[in-house]
Amino acid sequence: MKMSTPTALNSIRFGGEFRAAQFNLGILTGSAGQFNFTQGPTSSPVDTNSGFGFASFYLGAASNAYIDIPQINGWRVKYVAVFAADDWKVNNKLTVNLGVRDDIPIPVTEAQNRMSFVNPTLPNPGAGGLPGAYAFEGSGTGRLGGSSPQSTFNKAFGPRVGLAYSVDPNTVIRAGYGIYFSTQRVGGFAENDSQGFFSSYTYPTPASSQTPVVVLSQIAAYPGKLPPFIDPTVMNGQGNALFIESKVDRPGTIQNWTLDVQRQLPLQTIVDVAYVGAHGDHLQAFLHDPNQGNPANMSRGACLQVNIANQATSPACAGQPMIAAPYAGFSGTVSQALRPFPQYGTVSVDSATMADPFGDYTYNAMQVQVTKRSNSGLTVLASYSWSKNITNADSEYPTEAAWEGNGTSGALNTYNLKVEKALSQLDIPQRVVLAWTYDLPFGKGKQLANHGGAVNVLAGGWKIAAVQKYQSGTPLSASSPGWTSGIFAGGEGATGSSSRPNIVSGQSVGVLHGKYVWGKSRLLNQAAFTPAPNFTFGDAPRALGVRELFNNSEDFNVTKAIPMFTERVHTDFRVEFFDLFNRHRFTGFDTSVTCSTSSTQTCNPLVNTNSNFGNASGLAYGPRDIQGSLRVTF
Repeated sequence: MKMSTPTALNSIRFGGEFRAAQFNLGILTGSAGQFNFTQGPTSSPVDTNSGFGFASFYLGAASNAYIDIPQINGWRVKYVAVFAADDWKVNNKLTVNLGVRDDIPIPVTEAQNRMSFVNPTLPNPGAGGLPGAYAFEGSGTGRLGGSSPQSTFNKAFGPRVGLAYSVDPNTVIRAGYGIYFSTQRVGGFAENDSQGFFSSYTYPTPASSQTPVVVLSQIAAYPGKLPPFIDPTVMNGQGNALFIESKVDRPGTIQNWTLDVQRQLPLQTIVDVAYVGAHGDHLQAFLHDPNQGNPANMSRGACLQVNIANQATSPACAGQPMIAAPYAGFSGTVSQALRPFPQYGTVSVDSATMADPFGDYTYNAMQVQVTKRSNSGLTVLASYSWSKNITNADSEYPTEAAWEGNGTSGALNTYNLKVEKALSQLDIPQRVVLAWTYDLPFGKGKQLANHGGAVNVLAGGWKIAAVQKYQSGTPLSASSPGWTSGIFAGGEGATGSSSRPNIVSGQSVGVLHGKYVWGKSRLLNQAAFTPAPNFTFGDAPRALGVRELFNNSEDFNVTKAIPMFTERVHTDFRVEFFDLFNRHRFTGFDTSVTCSTSSTQTCNPLVNTNSNFGNASGLAYGPRDIQGSLRVTF
């Protein structure tokens, strides 16, 4: 809702906004049951191969089976905002825009409070009282009595100010600054927040293969216990236990600022030069892993992979202090025992709540735009940007960005997030765009062939237009496959980050000089990288200073307006040329730093033996496309 109150010098607007969104999830996999039929139930006890699986199937006699209770969730999120703004005309030269907005994002809830998560301070009775046990929202025995693990953020207060000052009739200066807040919503796939509210029942194995686990005609109801299972140990010994990293539903904060000078020049030309800056913080990004081991333990090397019961006899643990079991009944490796929450495997931070506000970015740019119009029918819009984009995460959901080949996922080491700050995978420092149209000077009313009739039909109504783009490539990043941290970091943990190699001192990372030639050139220097040894972190940055190849593209079109004998009908014939000059931009560069074996643990010497390193594997786009169309409007 918006209302306005204009006066002679002020135009005041105020209003509010309310949103209510829902995301309904139903995971029905296995809810109809899965039943396997073998020859066992129809076989003879003296000859177990005498039966026939199809015969067992016709009898409904299953040899093994399970039935799932489906996971059903109704996620809800609300948002409220109020705002006020004033356009104040101070005088004929100066106009000031003032505004303020108060955003109130309300935390995500579940329609029936079917929400659970790990409380990192709650004693876990199944792990000797170690902190980290499951908590359950909603009312009832053992539940928290609430609807969300997060509180409302009440400081999303965003002022905005802008001004426009007319220096003279041909020059205008504009400036602005504002604070904005990102919209909160249901996050991720929203399927990890309801442990204890769905279940699966597996029929127990019978004493003999001739006895079916179940006969389908005899199933009258779900055979297991029905949820909810309000058990603080529900995820003990398992992976994917959910941690809510932020107890406040904190929206991302984005600050934008601009300074722009616009000047009208002779010959119908307008030049616009602007500085544009932005900074964001508390943005959603997978950077924290609550169950990554401490990097100090990496000095134990291969002993980390030894079962805790075998330390005394393992050569890998010789000379090292013994690690005791963290609680009675624990079984697992030394590394698992040293995790902050040894009762859980690799945990999840992929929550329906917006609970990972750890991303930030900084963007600075100079933007120049020239607009030229002429009476001869030519219009040109030319723009140039020179920018730099630095961030510690390229996506709200970095794991998905990595799936799409658009980033390197989350943090490599959650104990050292400073190294994550690097060039954005989307950083394009130089970009030129030319957009122009030209009405050819032929036909009736034009400079040339100014005739009607057949001359105008053939020569008149022609227009040529184009969009030409020339821009820098995006930064490359290198990985070190086959690496293990020993402490469940990076791709072994919750953030899903790619591993990183070491950079060899004194070697140039980039080696391309001149034009890239398929099969002969390299973009990266193979000798500049070595695989990161196991139980260490590589020192290569998240994004290298070497970029993909420059991206050039030119799209043209030719349009012919065909005169008709009535003004009620308009006919246009159009031919479009995409990638007119058949630009081939090589991409898919191999950036995997590997050695001769699949695991760096057994690689000696530790050198990059990937002979394809730095080579392209394909083209970003194919050859030119030409298409024609005829449009009749009446």
